[in-house]
Amino acid sequence: MTAGLPLRDWGHSEEPSREPAYDVVSMAAGKKTAPRKLKPAPEKWQKAFDRSLPKGVQRRKMFGYAAAFVGGNMAAGLYEDGLVLRLSASEVETLIAKGGRPFEPMPGRIMRGFVLAPDAFAENVAELRAWLDRAIAFASSLPPKAPKARTSR
Repeated sequence: MTAGLPLRDWGHSEEPSREPAYDVVSMAAGKKTAPRKLKPAPEKWQKAFDRSLPKGVQRRKMFGYAAAFVGGNMAAGLYEDGLVLRLSASEVETLIAKGGRPFEPMPGRIMRGFVLAPDAFAENVAELRAWLDRAIAFASSLPPKAPKARTSR
């Protein structure tokens, strides 16, 4: 136990833990709640993302969803409700004016610089590609991140 909160056993003993896994944010606030199960991104967004993403960007997972990275920086990615784009502050405002929404992965926790694309973009490939290009250009302008060292298990 740490600070009155149970630790989860991650398989270091033969007996599985009887403690449920707790949401880290809730634990930090002193609450015990089960982690929120993320739902898959809508299929229309999965298809739109795959057909619109240009060659040359690194595809990997973020939050368990498909995402595009440039220089180690996330440019865009799928999430429960659709497509998240990482943009400059002025482009965030422009996209919100076009129907985008601030990205809020947890209620009350808006991620600055990230916007959920308008739902109509899933059907409009040209518009989606244009905004993906903006997100990729913005991520390219950020300092590259060094790859994390792999740990042996």
